[in-house]
Amino acid sequence: MENSDILFSPLNIKEKIRIEKRKRYQAYSALNYITSSISYFDFFSKDSFKIAKKSKYLSQLFNKTEITSEFLILPLLEINSEISKLLQIHSITFQTVQELIFLANKKKTR
Repeated sequence: MENSDILFSPLNIKEKIRIEKRKRYQAYSALNYITSSISYFDFFSKDSFKIAKKSKYLSQLFNKTEITSEFLILPLLEINSEISKLLQIHSITFQTVQELIFLANKKKTR
């Protein structure tokens, strides 16, 4: 048996694949653990990301350097959630918040 036959035998290839899979699994597990201990992004819903993205976009539209509460409430009212229903019961609607944002920023630009 030649040396090349040993390197490419089906048993040797299967063993190399098994070892490589184990190494990758260990690396991915370690990265997942490290990421979850550093960041809380794994624990947010898709709606939360949408709200954050829209809030950032709105604050940029008004040339703001920070995202304030009104920029968080407006996208929150766009999604169908328990909190948006509660706000609407108390007459806090998308339209009213939108108007208040425009009025507040119109006064500041004068």
